[in-house]
Amino acid sequence: TTTTTTAGHSATGSGLTQRRERCEGEDANFIISNRTVSEGGVLADDSVSNGPPHPLATVSGSSSMPDFGHYDYDSGPSETSDEDSSEEITTPSEGAEGVLTTPEDENPVPLPGHHRGDSSGMFSNADHKRAIFGSAPNLGSIDADGPEASSSDLAMGYGKPPPLLDPARPPTITPRLSVLKPIPTHLAKSRSYLHGSVGCGALLGAEELERYFPDRVFTIFCVTWNMSQGRHLPEVIDDILLPAATENLQDLYVIATQESLADKREWELRMQATLGPSHVLLYSGSHGVLYLSLFIRRDLIWFCSIVEQSVVTTRPGTMIKTKGAIALGFQFFGTTFLFINSHLKAGESRLKERILDHDRITQVLDIPRALSVNPYKASQNDVTTRFEKVFWLGDLNFRLAQTRQEVVTYLEETSRLSQPNYTPLLNDDQLLKIVREEKAFRGFSEAEIKFAPTYKYDKNSDEHDTSPKQRTPSYTDRILYKSQKPDDIKCIHYERCDNIRSSDHRPVYGIFHVQIRPGKDSIPLSGGLFHRDIYIEAIKRRTEALKKKQSSVCSVM
Repeated sequence: TTTTTTAGHSATGSGLTQRRERCEGEDANFIISNRTVSEGGVLADDSVSNGPPHPLATVSGSSSMPDFGHYDYDSGPSETSDEDSSEEITTPSEGAEGVLTTPEDENPVPLPGHHRGDSSGMFSNADHKRAIFGSAPNLGSIDADGPEASSSDLAMGYGKPPPLLDPARPPTITPRLSVLKPIPTHLAKSRSYLHGSVGCGALLGAEELERYFPDRVFTIFCVTWNMSQGRHLPEVIDDILLPAATENLQDLYVIATQESLADKREWELRMQATLGPSHVLLYSGSHGVLYLSLFIRRDLIWFCSIVEQSVVTTRPGTMIKTKGAIALGFQFFGTTFLFINSHLKAGESRLKERILDHDRITQVLDIPRALSVNPYKASQNDVTTRFEKVFWLGDLNFRLAQTRQEVVTYLEETSRLSQPNYTPLLNDDQLLKIVREEKAFRGFSEAEIKFAPTYKYDKNSDEHDTSPKQRTPSYTDRILYKSQKPDDIKCIHYERCDNIRSSDHRPVYGIFHVQIRPGKDSIPLSGGLFHRDIYIEAIKRRTEALKKKQSSVCSVM
């Protein structure tokens, strides 16, 4: 059964009219909220309990429907009388489920968006719609400012009311519940992301690109870390992936490790749990103890091609691959990316061997295989010429051509300064020298180094190598970048992680802004593929850790 309660009253001299309609019953568990017409004539919504509001009983100020205009008491009818304000509205009764009618309404109008999820909702005639809403609701696509008012409506003082519902036309509603850009149904019928499609309808086209990246700038976080075959990870790795210098998460995370933790899955879980649910593991590759992982924002995985992998060993004959490189290449929208993680020959006097390692890596890596390349810029002998944007990071093992005592003394003197200057050390850096001379890494750049050497430290200490070998502190861990189009890559921040001391190396990270361009859908798309098992388990861990942290805080308080 259904009961109806209707109350109406006028506040003396204020022009306030309040109307409350409440439908109760097993099949009518929705409520049309309190409705107040203020002195200015704007409809207000006083929330009531015992059920959600009817979708079309939402007025100005609500997120569900736009402003329907207002009632002008100066030019409109006289102030509502007590008799008019107490007019009763009949609500659904047995046998008329989902119907709202008035006694004089012989032809109720079908109303979509019924709370039961069907189209059986009905509403009263135009006069009662005006009495409740201030204007007839437009059930079609609604402009936020409202459509233009007719002359008769303006004469009645209704502002800019939407047109009356045409009973002959199937009604539709455009909800305003999402920040995502609405997709009209006629476009949904015509947009087919077919293999090879181009233009505004392409998944990788300019329209989609500029919807996500209005400035066409893609942010990348790169970090390299030699774990020194550590068996245990630090309790928290926020300083590696979420350093204090970063205000926001980046679009893509590239994590390269050398002499990595034996349990690769555990390392992936720890990274996923640290980044949280906003990012997913797009790809994770390995070559011996060289690991390379890509985490991308989960809403961007649809614009990636499949990820291609290639590896090369520079120390043949060894059971465990410790020296060499692993490369991952893929396309994002129309821009191709290559990421190389390498570990070159160690030793202060083995500069020539490191250059030979570089040459072997660039010649042997055999990607891309499925992605297209520019034949006018690509070289068969250099993999870095086949991609538009290239990042080369890792333990490159280049040293400072100074004695240990000279370097340590200088570091001790500058450690007391707020902004130490490391130029006297970098003048003797092997890597910077061979890049200037174009003996290796031709076309690559590196951001200015404003941090202390990253190698070698006693583990869990800030002391430089106190072992019998007494190695000279050096900048062995580096991030280089290269773009076919000059100035398309800008390094925003380049720093080392001082709080990670479990290895004899300090991690080094860089934040980059990269210009990207639209593409066409002729590439092998990944189709949203990511490591779902890593994601689910890591988020469970993250949730449990947060609960423990909250409970410990509550116990202290």
